[in-house]
Amino acid sequence: MSRRRQPEDEDDEAGGGKDRLGEAIGEGILFVIGLYMIYVSNWNWFLIGIGAVFAGSPVLQIPAIRIAINNKTGHQIFEVSDSRIQDSTLIQSARDVHIYRGQEAPEPKQEEHWDVDEEFTLKPEEDEDWRDFEFDLEDGQELTGSIETSGGDVNCYVLGRASLRSFKDDEDFNPYWAKQAVTKTMVSFPAPGSRKYFFVVVSDEEDEDVSVTVRLNVKS
Repeated sequence: MSRRRQPEDEDDEAGGGKDRLGEAIGEGILFVIGLYMIYVSNWNWFLIGIGAVFAGSPVLQIPAIRIAINNKTGHQIFEVSDSRIQDSTLIQSARDVHIYRGQEAPEPKQEEHWDVDEEFTLKPEEDEDWRDFEFDLEDGQELTGSIETSGGDVNCYVLGRASLRSFKDDEDFNPYWAKQAVTKTMVSFPAPGSRKYFFVVVSDEEDEDVSVTVRLNVKS
């Protein structure tokens, strides 16, 4: 629904128009005075210099002139606001107009989604010294992520079903991937075939609890 404009808005616009008209008249007078002083100077460089200042001052108020000087010098000698460009009768292609602004803040980085994002504590003295995570991976898929601990080291493995059974029975096992005695490590395991895999984190401490953060993703 449109909002009716309040009377004071109209007064502000009228006042702004009068201000701009007054500025234009004043700049025009300065320009004429400057040209007259140059004309009657009879090559007196002092008068020519003063006349040039008077004549040039109004010209430097034109946004197109300011933009051109900024572009040529490569420095922001003159500040040109959006409103001055909109109020002027400047007709210029967009590629020739450069408004110099402060560096914009980068967009906030989006948090990555994890298939597994868990924090837990491994407790060797309570026979809770390992955790496993099950994944159905297709040939060519990759298990990626990171493991980070505080309080001690851990061992990390990617096991098949048979190796997991041997691991539980405290027998020898053959991992597809392993990192041992680490407090922080990256995970990168390309699946060699389509089957079920188990990511296992085991405490490497005998009598200390270990806090663990596990983040894992499956990428095609």
